[in-house]
This record gives sequence, C-alpha cells and structure tokens, in this order.
Amino acid sequence: MVIWGAIVNALSVLLGGWLGSSMGHLLLERTRKGIMTAISLAIVFIGVQGALETENLIVMILSLVFGTLIGESLDFEGKFNQFAHQLQDRFAGDGESTFQEAFVSSTLFVAVGAMAIIGSLQSGLSLNHSTMYAKSILDFVFIFVLSSTLGIGGAFSAVPLFIYEAALAIVASFVAPFLSTAVTSEIGAVGSLLIMGLGFNLMQVTDIKVMNIAPSMFMPILILPILTMF
Repeated sequence: MVIWGAIVNALSVLLGGWLGSSMGHLLLERTRKGIMTAISLAIVFIGVQGALETENLIVMILSLVFGTLIGESLDFEGKFNQFAHQLQDRFAGDGESTFQEAFVSSTLFVAVGAMAIIGSLQSGLSLNHSTMYAKSILDFVFIFVLSSTLGIGGAFSAVPLFIYEAALAIVASFVAPFLSTAVTSEIGAVGSLLIMGLGFNLMQVTDIKVMNIAPSMFMPILILPILTMF
C-alpha cells in the first residue's frame, strides 16, 4: 500500500502524544537524550545502507553537485526556517495555550522537513517504507517528550502529517511508471545520503543544510538519460 508509511507515521504521533501526556513525566531527561542519540545512529545506518545501493556513482555525485547548486541559490533551508518562525509566532506566540503551542511545534517538526519528503517519495516510487518506519520512531520519541510538558496538543499534528505524506506518496506513485528502475534507484540512493546527513544533524555532529541539498533527489531524472546517450 502506497500510503502505509504515512499511516504508520501518523499512528506513531498519536500514540506518542497520548503516552507522553499521560506518563511522560516518569522519564528522566538524560534517558530521553540517550534514546534520541540511539535513534539518530540508526538513521545514519539506514542512510549508509540505502546510499550503497547506487548503481552509478557518477550520477550520484553530479546529482548532489547540481542539486545543491540549485538549493543553495534559492536557499530552501533559509526560507523554510523563516516560514517556521513566522508560523510559530503567528499561532503559538506569548499568551497562547499550551495545546496550540504543542500542536504548532509538533507539526513543524513531524510534517515539514527533508525526512518527510524523502520517505514519502520512497513509499510512492518503490513501496519502500523503511525511512518512514525510522521517522515514525523518531517522531514518537519527539512527540512523547514534547507532550510530557505541553500536553495532548502534539498528538493532533498526526492529521496534517498524514494528509501531507499521503499526498506526496500518491503523487509519486503516479509518476513512478514513467521512470526507469535505474532512475528510481538513484533517487533512492541520493535520498539516503540526505537521511544520513539528518542523522548526523540530530546527533549535533554536523550542521548540514539538508533542505538545500534536497533538490539533488530529482536530478537523476535528468542526468541519467543524458549520460546514457554517451
């Protein structure tokens, strides 16, 4: 099922919000940080594993170069951060209820970002939900921790999350028949490198602007056919 990854992710957010609001206070802060670090390591491994499936290293390198050139020129990372701050100020400013603050903060974390895009595309293009499963665990922990302090509001971010990820996966599934196996394979490999970067960022080892590299995922669609002509 194309939207299975989106369903699992939404359920993980609901469960994290419910458990966090009811018993999250029982978990020590250092334990929470340790769990997040462990999950980040697993995300790095998933990224490495997927990146090694590339069948054409030249396509991967060129995709990263040209995709990053586009992303840095348009500064997707900066625009996203600006949008996130505006949304936070608009809907969760001073004096707002903790429910609203929890809902907005959770939605910004789980529904908008590179991992949601990459995972949804992988689900739609190749029915590979592994990234969505990893994201579900990460989101569960984040929502659990947030809900332990701000209440049940974070659980409701599951609604926009499901709509967003399911829509991306469905659109990708319609495009998939028009792409060769080699192209979808390279899209997955490049996307896996971005997943690895996200893992390092979560561990605070690096500060990679993943959103500025994200256009690289779509570059194999153009680069691979050109290279096969020579």
